[in-house]
Order: sequence, then C-alpha cells, then structure tokens
Amino acid sequence: MSFINQVGAGVLAGFFISFVVAFICFQTELFRQGAESIGVSFFGFSYFFGSFVTSAILWKLSKGKSSAKYLGFFAVAIIAVGSIGLGNLTADSVSSAPIDMQKNIDGFARLVAQLSFWVMPAVVVIAYGFLLSEAQPRKPE
Repeated sequence: MSFINQVGAGVLAGFFISFVVAFICFQTELFRQGAESIGVSFFGFSYFFGSFVTSAILWKLSKGKSSAKYLGFFAVAIIAVGSIGLGNLTADSVSSAPIDMQKNIDGFARLVAQLSFWVMPAVVVIAYGFLLSEAQPRKPE
C-alpha cells in the first residue's frame, strides 16, 4: 500500500507543479501582450526589472524586515499590465454606445497600466531608500 500511496502522491504533485507552471506561463504571456499593447520597449523591461532588483536589495539591507509589503506594488503593476493583455483577448460589443464606453474604459485602463509600470517602481525604490537611510544611526556633529 505504501508504493501506491507514493505513486498517488507523485501524480498529485505532478499535477500541482504543472498547474503552477501553466499559471506562470499564462501570466507571462498576458504581461508580454499588455506590455506590447502599451508600447513598452526593452528599456522599459530593463527599468522595471532593475527597479525590482534594487528594491529587493534595499529591502534586504534595511533593518525593517516588515517592509516587504512594498514589493507587492510590483505585483500590482504586473497585474495592471497583464489586464491590458487580457483585454486584447476579448471581443468588442456590437452596438456603438457600448463600444464608446469600452474605449473610454480601455483608455483609462491603459493610463493606469502606464502609470503603474513607470511610476510605481520608482516610488518603491525611493521608499526603500528612505527606510534604509532612516535606519542608519546618526553621527553626532
């Protein structure tokens, strides 16, 4: 019975790992489509990834380990850009009034995605830099 349990556990673990990998691939594709849709170049990806790495390093160097919640803003930016990619997969409405409303909502979503992609990483890096500078002891003059 132990062998059958091990095989069953292996199959379940394989299903779980495959779902995790599929979810990551799907999110990556949505992020790529959304980034292409809002016009992010290689420089934009370098800026975003560099800001994430800088924030992670500053978080690790800071004494306030409870400030890890600020790294969640990068997930918000990824979701905002990915939602634009998901919006590319949906079809338009038939009548003109819903199309106009959909265009307004789509324009606002693109603005939010642009702001979250370009502004949020800089704000998080500045916040971590401020937290790190405040954690340093002051030298008496």
